[in-house]
Amino acid sequence: EPVATLRAAIATEMAGDPEWLCAQFAGAPREMAFTYAARMPLARDPESGRSRVPSAAEARMQRDSVKGVLRAAFPDTQVQLFSTGLFGTFHCKVLVLRWDDRVRVAVTSANLSEGDWLDTRQVVWAQDFPRRAAGAARGGAPKGTGGAAAGGGDDDFRTQLCRLFSFCRATWPTTGKVPDGASETPVVAAARYAWLDDYDLSGARAKLVVSLPGGYDEHGAGASALAECGLGRLASVVRTAGEWPAAQASAPILVQASSIGNLTPQYVADFAGMCGCARTDGGGLRVTYPTRAQVRARYSEIGFLVLRRKFWDSAEFPKRVFRPAAPNAACRPRSGPYIADHSKVVMRLTTDGGGGDGGGGAGGGGAGAPGPLPAGEQLAAWVYVGSHNLSAAAWGRLVRGGTREWVSNVEAGVVLTTTSPAVRDVWRTRTPMDMAAVRDADYAADYVPYMESALSGGW
Repeated sequence: EPVATLRAAIATEMAGDPEWLCAQFAGAPREMAFTYAARMPLARDPESGRSRVPSAAEARMQRDSVKGVLRAAFPDTQVQLFSTGLFGTFHCKVLVLRWDDRVRVAVTSANLSEGDWLDTRQVVWAQDFPRRAAGAARGGAPKGTGGAAAGGGDDDFRTQLCRLFSFCRATWPTTGKVPDGASETPVVAAARYAWLDDYDLSGARAKLVVSLPGGYDEHGAGASALAECGLGRLASVVRTAGEWPAAQASAPILVQASSIGNLTPQYVADFAGMCGCARTDGGGLRVTYPTRAQVRARYSEIGFLVLRRKFWDSAEFPKRVFRPAAPNAACRPRSGPYIADHSKVVMRLTTDGGGGDGGGGAGGGGAGAPGPLPAGEQLAAWVYVGSHNLSAAAWGRLVRGGTREWVSNVEAGVVLTTTSPAVRDVWRTRTPMDMAAVRDADYAADYVPYMESALSGGW
């Protein structure tokens, strides 16, 4: 891509390497406007070795260090680092690149570091959006005629992107260099996202799913509605995208993540039910996560694989939804029994009528024989890729009988849907795990997940 003609970039991540990031933009104009938002790096206690929230002085040093690196390459840079103590975790990974003729939006599971992009399997979705014709506004209406309010086709994608960037305080500066010590707030609040009006987002082939800290109600209005955030947003997108075949209503929701939260049977039921699975036996969710043996066959430890032993050992933890890692040979094949996966995928697949929708009970695999996939416009598959791990902090937890959702983290991902079995089969080759194999696998009583990471606090 012509890096030399870049005009602006926005990058959000949890934790990366600013020096490596700058190197990837080698050749870009120094006057390029750059915006960077990330989690404040944790400090480490010298006695216990455990991570902790940095002090005010340590946080100031961290900000100054990141600013120094980025502004040395691109003087017109704004930086925002979020302390972990403010909410859950700032965890979204979004990259926006702006040229004169188009904008590229990329949503990924990868932080901006060499290890994440070169040594670990990740998921990435990206799409280019063209510049609008002169005088055209959102939805194709002339500027100033209210086309956006009339329901322009790109409003949903733009709205979700704006919500995320509004929280991040990420905006492209409109004038000159941001001097050292200046406020990091947006330059002109009223025109914070005016640049989006210059690009046509109506062709977005995916729906953005954003998580932002707070509470969301079933009957809330606008951005406060349950259907606008986290699990509520995921459920809304997949339920409104099309009808799932009734004969395969028990097809489980398939999840792959690098970090697993404190799951409960109720959370599993809520997650699967919200996403349309009709199963009530606890088998509506299938989670693929590497075993201790799979990891130890190749690595001494993997710091980003997090599953607390105290969660797993809890009598209430839903162990029977777990399956070993099932690496997809069609997705960047490597030697060895297991390649470290930092990807996050949620997927639901139909079958063509030959078993495998998980109808054999909570611990069953391919015992069920789903009905045939009917022709027409019913969904054949949907897939989410992005930053959400499998936790209530990331997706939100339902309370008050499912009418309210509490979310802690900042996350972002996209959902794609298809009515085509052919497209479904292509998608199966593009996820790091073979999700159909996960769906069809039986529960193994001797399954022991990897939990030994010293980098995650010795769990």
